[in-house]
Amino acid sequence: MTCPDKIKKGHLLYREFLRRLSPVATDIVDAGRGLALGDPAYARRIAVAVRAARHPKLVRLGNSLLHRGVSYPAEAAVVKCLRQEIQSEEVLGETFDKDTLRLLAEHPNRIGQTAMDNLLALSSTVIENIGENPSAEYLSDDEFV
Repeated sequence: MTCPDKIKKGHLLYREFLRRLSPVATDIVDAGRGLALGDPAYARRIAVAVRAARHPKLVRLGNSLLHRGVSYPAEAAVVKCLRQEIQSEEVLGETFDKDTLRLLAEHPNRIGQTAMDNLLALSSTVIENIGENPSAEYLSDDEFV
């Protein structure tokens, strides 16, 4: 389009065209931005998105820091259960590195809650299915492998 960039910046031309066409339409929320076109913050949101697009590595770093997840406290039931499993079940050493399991159980802040839940589920599954439980025979069946 042969319009100056200043007019097109921040979707200004589009927003003004839509406002003159139908003022009610500017109250519709843009699903991609989460704001209505008539909202004063809409132009700022676009400016941030344009700047972010110029620095994708920085955006990924910021997102990873923001979405790291909340960790369980050391006294949480999930953490205590994992500690108990590590201490009482030798079969875990055949599948996992027990030193790493101990480290994560002693310092649960190193991983998020979802990762800790998954770790407990995996360790419990190993104990249940590979330990002295008769269901281990099912897992070693030729059809299963």
